[in-house]
Amino acid sequence: MLYLTSEPLQCRKASEAHTRNKNSRHVMTSHIYTSGVLLHLRRKAEESLGRLKDLQNSPIKCYAHENPTAKVWYHTTSPLIDNGDGLITNLEEAYENLKVVGTDLTRIFNGTPCEKVFMAGKWAHNTPWPANNISNLLRNVMLWLWGGLNSDTDCICVRNLTHIRNMISYDEEDKEVNNAIMHFDAGHPFTYELMVYLKENFKVATWGVNSPGAATAIAKKVCGTEDLNEILLHHCANVTLRPLKEMQLFGWPDWNNYFQDNNGERFAEEHQDAFIVHLYNKLSQRTPVAIGNRSIYDEIAKAHCPITYAAAKRRAYFF
Repeated sequence: MLYLTSEPLQCRKASEAHTRNKNSRHVMTSHIYTSGVLLHLRRKAEESLGRLKDLQNSPIKCYAHENPTAKVWYHTTSPLIDNGDGLITNLEEAYENLKVVGTDLTRIFNGTPCEKVFMAGKWAHNTPWPANNISNLLRNVMLWLWGGLNSDTDCICVRNLTHIRNMISYDEEDKEVNNAIMHFDAGHPFTYELMVYLKENFKVATWGVNSPGAATAIAKKVCGTEDLNEILLHHCANVTLRPLKEMQLFGWPDWNNYFQDNNGERFAEEHQDAFIVHLYNKLSQRTPVAIGNRSIYDEIAKAHCPITYAAAKRRAYFF
């Protein structure tokens, strides 16, 4: 997860981060923030011993770049973060507002509606998606405890968004709420309702139930309607649904639009309302993208993730 705050933080440590040796950090837990606007960017997959090689190409740099006045915290659920190649150090030196930290899951889930689901451990067994399962539980708990904006790591930030509050992304074409991108203040009833819903309806091996399925069900409940298009862009119980053009850009069936040659040169002009674009890595991860092909992905990476883009050009011809 990644945290971003645009305000001076008042925080206290739940425990200290320790150094196991000069190449590794043994992280017991993250800082606990008592105030501030936070951005939680969750990882969808963990590598053994917490190796973060994927950070080299991760959109977290875009969040740090587009929100320079904000504190950005990238959380991993691995207990050990390997800094043997200096990647974490290089990231933190390149962006003073970016920190990589660990998460003590037992302490975070303690006392929440999702505690029993987490402690039972079924989310990790007999499922092809253990990392997705824990992420779907964790993001709601984090937002409820400390507030902030949660974003999947297959999303790229293209505009400063520290002023946006109490909203969730919405696909008005499919009438589906997607908690891949959402902001809520600490203690907000929407995230509490999400935790209660998952406590009662969590599925370990059914795709979509714990994420858009849960978010859509709670939005209908708190807004008192079966047709969420009726309240699109209007507040409902202190919640705003943000349409595709702002928080995802395209629905998942159109994921390939991001990678077509020469269709990104007018991105800034044609998509002035966009804050975040959702790349749908589950569908696009096997699609090679030639660096410099002027696709939407190529253009936004070059403009909003310049350090990552420059590094990619030095290493390969494809993303």
